[in-house]
Amino acid sequence: MPLDRTISYLRGRITLPLRTAFLACFFSGYLVHLFAFSNIIPNSDGLSRVFDPQQMTVSGRWFLHYASALNNFTQSPALIGLLSMLFLSLTAVLIVSTLGLRSRSLAAFAGMFLAVFPFLGYTFLYMFTASAYCLAMFLAALSIFLAKQNWKAGLAGVVALAFSMGIYQAYGALAISLAILVILKACLSHGTDWKSTTKLGLRLLVVLAAGAALYYGILQLFLKVKGLELLDYLGMSETHGGYPLAQLPTLILSVYKQVLVFFFLPGRSSTFTTPW
Repeated sequence: MPLDRTISYLRGRITLPLRTAFLACFFSGYLVHLFAFSNIIPNSDGLSRVFDPQQMTVSGRWFLHYASALNNFTQSPALIGLLSMLFLSLTAVLIVSTLGLRSRSLAAFAGMFLAVFPFLGYTFLYMFTASAYCLAMFLAALSIFLAKQNWKAGLAGVVALAFSMGIYQAYGALAISLAILVILKACLSHGTDWKSTTKLGLRLLVVLAAGAALYYGILQLFLKVKGLELLDYLGMSETHGGYPLAQLPTLILSVYKQVLVFFFLPGRSSTFTTPW
């Protein structure tokens, strides 16, 4: 197919709200984070990783090494900023498409909100991994976008989620949050019934669980092949004992216990709380 016809076809497939989300995220992100893209902000990690292959398997991030190859393992703020904003803008497109937002205003707000959210500023303090982490966000959003389509696409979503968590496990929370928003929107929509919503929820749940399991399985394979052990960092070393799967019941009880203590036992957790 000729290039002009290909471009015309793609423009027809990409709706105006999607283009709006991409452009709003891209340009607002550049304006807000321009200082980080045009300077090197030193910190202890960055100074020790000016040229580093990011071998972070011992932290559970077995795909970070390969994702960081996009910027040749160097702190090049201009290049990393461009790659980061491209991945982030594509993430905004996936979120708008997944949630079915048809309003240009809402699409623009979603893109800008993603670009200026405070956590991203913190991410750009660690410029040497910023583009990889933005790629992880894209893969997390892609997993739910695919899972929403059908079971066959959901299989690809499982792989996308595993690789997203392989860059940084925390971005599994992005997939979970997006899945919850999808279900809430389906519950509020007049065009869906409880059966279709239940099926969608189950499919999303299976994809999330299978993606996490695939991530864990690949992690164990990497550790065995490389002869490594997980660092004792933020509980990562506990995964050898089945964490978080084996400890899930204890963790759930602990969460509820903390809530009860905080809200119903004055002075135990915070001096500002009362029985009311």
